[in-house]
Amino acid sequence: MFDEVEVGLCYLTIEDAISAAALNSETSRHPGYPAEVVKRMMKARRAHRYPHEGGLRFDRRRDDGEILHPYAGRKQRGTWRVDLYLPFRRSADRISSAE
Repeated sequence: MFDEVEVGLCYLTIEDAISAAALNSETSRHPGYPAEVVKRMMKARRAHRYPHEGGLRFDRRRDDGEILHPYAGRKQRGTWRVDLYLPFRRSADRISSAE
């Protein structure tokens, strides 16, 4: 049994799947993440066990439109900090978990 999302992932031929993936990459608004950034995110996530991992599942948007992509948490000086990737600026930042 498939839901409406999973049905959209089914294709009759490999060519159809490739065409759909190409179209999605051309029309997606998602800024994408470079491979080296993804490797750094995964390494940080494995290095520190963040107790509020559910908070890392969703991106946020600042008032200026910048996307904040949380990817790991770490404890510094007794308080939890969240590592962020800012895809439009292609940079990293860190904020307190409370923020």
